[in-house]
Amino acid sequence: MERGIYKPSIEKLVELSDILNVTLNDILMKDYEYYQWKAEHFTALNNPVTDIVDIMDTVKNLRAKAQLTREKNNKIEERAYLDQIIGIFAWRNDHIDKIANHLYYK
Repeated sequence: MERGIYKPSIEKLVELSDILNVTLNDILMKDYEYYQWKAEHFTALNNPVTDIVDIMDTVKNLRAKAQLTREKNNKIEERAYLDQIIGIFAWRNDHIDKIANHLYYK
């Protein structure tokens, strides 16, 4: 399928979408079409969804870096990455005082 040699039936595409837990649009739309569609629809939502996706991508990358530094037994660098993750959520949260108290007591 990826090389354009095999074209699956719609039944196979539905089965594949179920297995991968994606929609048929995710499978059938070309990347540029998908990103264009996403840009058009998500900008109508004042970007809260895309903001969350961007934040989660950042957190995911920081968490991966923290894991790698943990495996290298570099606790200082690991803590720096984890501090960045905490900072992302703490400063955006209305309950920053509760978060600080929770971290203090833990």
